[in-house]
Amino acid sequence: FSSYYYGIYAYNVGNSSTTQILTSQSATFDHSPAYSPNGERIAFVHHEYGSNGYVRMMNADGSNITPVALFDTDHDENLQLQWLDDTSFILKVESDGVYDVDVHDLQDITVTPRINQQMYELRLSPDKGMVAYTTPDDDVYAAYTSSWHPFLIVPHSLLGQVHDLTWAPDSSQLALITEDYLYLYDLPQRQLYTVKSLPPTALAFFNRQVEWSH
Repeated sequence: FSSYYYGIYAYNVGNSSTTQILTSQSATFDHSPAYSPNGERIAFVHHEYGSNGYVRMMNADGSNITPVALFDTDHDENLQLQWLDDTSFILKVESDGVYDVDVHDLQDITVTPRINQQMYELRLSPDKGMVAYTTPDDDVYAAYTSSWHPFLIVPHSLLGQVHDLTWAPDSSQLALITEDYLYLYDLPQRQLYTVKSLPPTALAFFNRQVEWSH
């Protein structure tokens, strides 16, 4: 996890200890750390005051910090880094879409555009086979990571403003939450279900999040 202007930390759930593995420099925010599946690398966003967002990578102990790419983010720092495997990860730039970053060879890092579309929330399925994302129009799209061809799964006319979405552990369903309702979208059946209505809140836009427990 990260702390604004302080750095990146690792929390050991076994002994409840916290270790600072990266100390941020003055007026710099290092944040959104994401472990590779084997736990050996961490990708993170490095944002210096007044600049766009850099993506960097380091070993799990904070050593060997490597610049990966610079993105024209318009200060959209939430790049939502998510690893596909131990040598590649994806990210989203709100104004551009999805990029695939291959770090197999640190001397020849490649960044490949995959989906060219404005988007807000990007979620990689647990089995790494699909992504789902929301657009500024509140449509929900999905794409297979083998082909990266997006297709519409839920139009905004059925949902309204989508605040959050998350994959089921078996990657077969998506939970979607709006200001008023919790929905479930079944991928194999291509069917949208209304789970329940939600009580009103004065801070709905900031509070509506959804996660699967199991």
